[in-house]
Amino acid sequence: MKNILSKSYITLFFLLVSFVTFAQPGTDDGTGTLEGTDAPAPIGDYLWVLALAGLVLVFLTFRVIQNKKVNS
Repeated sequence: MKNILSKSYITLFFLLVSFVTFAQPGTDDGTGTLEGTDAPAPIGDYLWVLALAGLVLVFLTFRVIQNKKVNS
């Protein structure tokens, strides 16, 4: 029971903390909106690194699963 409860608390913490981390303060531009003059950050610069890391993780996970099937 403690294990399930602690996993639930950790999951809820990570789900709720994401709302706080995405908050971006800005300055009031006179119309009541928070607008800035900063250029948006590019999101595609290192997307290939993220995809490569995901593929490596999938490969390693499938390898572990296959080794468990062979040894069983």
